[in-house]
Amino acid sequence: MILVSAFCQNDVALAITQMEWCLELGECRNHNALLVIDDATQWDQAKRVIDLAGKIFRHVSTKLVPTVDGWIPGSVALFSAAAQWCQEQGDSFFFLEPDAVPLEPGWLNKIDEVYKLLGKPFMGAIIKAEDPRHPPFFLEGVCVYPANAWSRMKGCITPAESWVTSCASVVV
Repeated sequence: MILVSAFCQNDVALAITQMEWCLELGECRNHNALLVIDDATQWDQAKRVIDLAGKIFRHVSTKLVPTVDGWIPGSVALFSAAAQWCQEQGDSFFFLEPDAVPLEPGWLNKIDEVYKLLGKPFMGAIIKAEDPRHPPFFLEGVCVYPANAWSRMKGCITPAESWVTSCASVVV
């Protein structure tokens, strides 16, 4: 399983704090990481995330994504780049947003073990929508996606809507 962290300048500080915490929890040497970085992110800050991830994961890859204005279109662009890259690698991935916090040592190994045990393509928290414009249920973005998530989801991904709601019919 690949750990994916995607961030832009607005949340690079969270990504740094998250990786510092992950390092404190301990290495995840059974897993590779992909850092998907908006290309407007200050390089010294992005490099800090890369360096920290290098102390945690077996191998760290980076993918720079052209800046897309707006929170939803930008996050969709980062997720789409990650899903395409992981499909090319042929591996499932855990999409960890910068404001999410792992809770205990061995966290990624445990997530990977449960994912393999359950045998479902997607694994995460199902949310009941409160907004009537959204589907009644959707899977939160911080979750495990199968290697072929991009093939499964690309037909319903749109820059104007978060992938968690636009792809709910495929994912949930």
